[in-house]
Amino acid sequence: MDRISWIRSKAEGKVLDVGCAGGENFKGTRFEVIYTDINEFPLPNFMCADAHHLPFNDNSFDSVVLGELLEHVTNPLQVLKEATRVSRKKVIFTVPNEFAWPVQLKPFMPLA
Repeated sequence: MDRISWIRSKAEGKVLDVGCAGGENFKGTRFEVIYTDINEFPLPNFMCADAHHLPFNDNSFDSVVLGELLEHVTNPLQVLKEATRVSRKKVIFTVPNEFAWPVQLKPFMPLA
């Protein structure tokens, strides 16, 4: 199962996708999703926000997703605390798998 399929299998209810980038985690699904990122993206239900200080009330979402985000923030613990604060049920996060890098980078490596 790939990362996006795994995230979708764990998510439920109203979802907050923090650090959504282009919104790939939930593109084409029927989830009710609010997307946030530090950069602007042309997505429906998008809000520009810093993951360290989410502009939502406590317990606002059933699922909060941090997909490949924690390695990009200055204070991962604070981001996890914020995700927990705004989640009613669960926080779902993924981090890169360094052992998969050779497979992911292969298309970009020159032929020898």
